[in-house]
Amino acid sequence: MRMGTIYKRVLGIVMALLLAIASVGCQPAPVPAYPRVEFIAPTAVSLASPSSAAVLPTPAATEPLALVLPTATPVPVELPAPTVAPTRETSRRTVPFDAMQYQRPDAQALVEELNRAAQDIAQASSGQAQYDRIEAAWAGYETYYTMYILAQIHLDEDAKDAYWQAENDYMAETSTDVDYALLRMYQALLDSPYREELEVLLGEESLEDMRLAVESRDARIQSLLMEEEKLVVAYRRLAATGTVEMDGRELTYGEIEALYLEEGYGPYIQALQAWLEQHNATLGDIYLQLVQVRQEMARQMGYENYVEMAYAERGYDYAPEDVAAVREAIKEELVPVYQRLSWMGYGMLPDVSVEENAFSTFLRETLYGLDTSLGEAFDFMEAYQLARMEPGVNKASGAYTTYLYDFDAPVIVGSWLGDAMSISTWVHEFGHFHDFYAYYEETEDSTLDTAEIFSTGLEMLVANHYASLLDEETAAWLQEAMVVQLLDTYVCQTSFEEFEARVYQLDSEDLTLDRVNAIFREVQQAYGLAVETAPWYDLYGWITISHYYEAPFYTFSYTAASDVALQLWQISDRDEDRAVAAYFALLEREDGADFQENVQAAGLETVFSEGRIEKVAAYYKAIFLENAA
Repeated sequence: MRMGTIYKRVLGIVMALLLAIASVGCQPAPVPAYPRVEFIAPTAVSLASPSSAAVLPTPAATEPLALVLPTATPVPVELPAPTVAPTRETSRRTVPFDAMQYQRPDAQALVEELNRAAQDIAQASSGQAQYDRIEAAWAGYETYYTMYILAQIHLDEDAKDAYWQAENDYMAETSTDVDYALLRMYQALLDSPYREELEVLLGEESLEDMRLAVESRDARIQSLLMEEEKLVVAYRRLAATGTVEMDGRELTYGEIEALYLEEGYGPYIQALQAWLEQHNATLGDIYLQLVQVRQEMARQMGYENYVEMAYAERGYDYAPEDVAAVREAIKEELVPVYQRLSWMGYGMLPDVSVEENAFSTFLRETLYGLDTSLGEAFDFMEAYQLARMEPGVNKASGAYTTYLYDFDAPVIVGSWLGDAMSISTWVHEFGHFHDFYAYYEETEDSTLDTAEIFSTGLEMLVANHYASLLDEETAAWLQEAMVVQLLDTYVCQTSFEEFEARVYQLDSEDLTLDRVNAIFREVQQAYGLAVETAPWYDLYGWITISHYYEAPFYTFSYTAASDVALQLWQISDRDEDRAVAAYFALLEREDGADFQENVQAAGLETVFSEGRIEKVAAYYKAIFLENAA
């Protein structure tokens, strides 16, 4: 039985909507690259030095792009061989996506059923009877959120569809009442005199999760949670449907993103500036209201501020002060390297155009080559239409992976454009897909930073095989760009976390749109991200970062996971089997869901390990900067 917690909702709707690093950027679309200078990698693999990124680098004829594994990097010891993750196919309830019928759930009836379950549990004469009662009631809760997520997917495929807008409004308006009814049922179970029996039936961890859920959702903040949900829905809708008029056309943000590929940088940047300037006030006001609501939640719950509350609720095994220390190390050690590589033009993705069928064939073959369970998950995804990658005029921008509980099915939502970003995004999201697929009965056990390892890590494992999809030169360029973009993640996603931390530390009188805009600009400058040719972005670009609205204090999970992914890449460069073994050692979560515990158990370091950021800086200097002309 899957006895999840209230945070299944986070995994199912909020977190899963954001399991996509490709949807978050530090800057507007790629600006023209700076000239790149020649360097000699320590492995003696020579890359040419084109005058612009439009000219592909030329790797050695007989070797792929090879990066050195520093001796200081830990190597997994006695890792288990890659194994087929449990699938338990006979118990899956999956049907093709087009056959998944949506039916608006009766939220009031569900609330009443959960309340009756709480009463029945209090009156039950045994732990087994309590277990049976909560199991029956839980099924209705899962169905409710299955419908909620399904409605969100349909709306994201057509953000202007009035029917799906109405269904999402209904779900948002009723979800808080449903959650609180679930908590009342949990409380009845926690008060049970049959604790020892329940610990055997449910497990101590499930009962502890229930206790934490009850404590974190005190009745005092119920109205605040409802207000938060309404504001998040308002943001999603305006961010997806808000337009700006350009040359007689009304363009949404998603359509503006497509302009870069369709019409070039000039029209794109002009439209983006107009959109940001036009919507900064409205989207900014929603954010200010969200900050106020969340700060009040924290005060009601006895926290000093919402930063503390967010870290506690997300179950991180590190504290805000630990992240603050890493932030300072990144600014001191990595930002100078990042700035120099950016000036030299590294990190730009090559210009490619790949048919979806060709990529699908490549990815399937590569996944089966890495491990059978990866290939089986891909076949499952294809068979049940669970990759929703068809572009659409009104389709929400970005990509994500979510989970439909009643169908035991992960779903990927995105847009395939055939470019390099589409390639890396699909691989990233498939990493989440496989994680959900392989452990579909324990989808609530993973923390955000742990979950991100399986997406970003898979990106780097697949990167070794791009020569079978692209020509050798382009494959080498894409590999190089992905390694540099890991560095971009350290810098960019950590800057996002600092922006949030600073905003939530403002006094109420200082919480103004002008101040928030100014903080974003200050952080952009501190992390070497300021866009000299687009200063307006450094003021207003933050309103496009949906994490601030929908999943506060999530972005550092990308940094933490990318640090692990870099180590997997380094290992795979010398021994792919060992890297895959490390990946599966993490995936199997034999030591629990804690991020740091899992990483260390796999023989790797975490971003919090002493001297870790200095090692990362030394690695990038050795690969890209030493011997540079």
